[in-house]
Amino acid sequence: MSIPAEDIWHDEGLNLDFHFNEQGFFVDNEGKRILDHPKGFQNNDLFGDWLHAYVERQMTKEGLLSRLIPEDNGSPIWYTPGAFNQADKLLVIICGSGRIPAGLLSVGVCAYHGLDMGSDLPWIRWAKSRNMEVVILNPNHIGYRQLKKKYNTYGSSEHCLAVFEDLIIPSSPNNVYVLAHSMGGECVCDICNNFQEWYIQHVKATALTDAVEDVIKNKTGFTHNYLKTRMIDWVGSSEEGNTKLPPSKLCAHRSAGTKDHPLTTGKAKDYIIEWFEKLGA
Repeated sequence: MSIPAEDIWHDEGLNLDFHFNEQGFFVDNEGKRILDHPKGFQNNDLFGDWLHAYVERQMTKEGLLSRLIPEDNGSPIWYTPGAFNQADKLLVIICGSGRIPAGLLSVGVCAYHGLDMGSDLPWIRWAKSRNMEVVILNPNHIGYRQLKKKYNTYGSSEHCLAVFEDLIIPSSPNNVYVLAHSMGGECVCDICNNFQEWYIQHVKATALTDAVEDVIKNKTGFTHNYLKTRMIDWVGSSEEGNTKLPPSKLCAHRSAGTKDHPLTTGKAKDYIIEWFEKLGA
């Protein structure tokens, strides 16, 4: 089967064409992965832009839609058609910081380890298999600058707070599951601090991966007890995957099964899914 030209990336460093195969691995025309080549692959902004466009096309094929927050020159978020219509189950994904747009967790991980490890695509497919709706936030996009500052937070959190306040909370989802990587953990803390009563009533589980952790105030009197059982951070560790580790002041910790920060979400995926499903996903 021929590969559309837009789905082929020519790497100038190796002077080879690459594409993602059916298993989601980035391979050359002989089926060799980047890891099979000597150094030379150029993981630069041009590749990142191409990869993002590729993943956006795949999200469109999965039936996701996109809209700007705010509507004028805002940040594009991605979502399933029923995400903002009283969803019974809703998965919210928040990426870390850097050159990571909605749909990606790590550019380099996608190239070297495949889309299942470095993108949101496997999470979208899992959610669909569980009849869940999906919302993918875009905290690194500069569109947050168009928002009127309402909270004592930084830009990426402003974006996340706006999506929750304007779209997610008013749509009255019943059971929400949150996945947040790295700096996305800071956004989660801001969301929980600002919408705490709603958060502990509707968010059934929050999975963090090697995340930045901040203080969540105990505004309800039982928030900290909630966090002990409904929030887990799978952190970088040499311990076997999913091994229980000493908790932080915020939440329980488990091993992601790797010390490689960008790989933690992909490595912990099966453990997170098992936990989400145990809690009703």
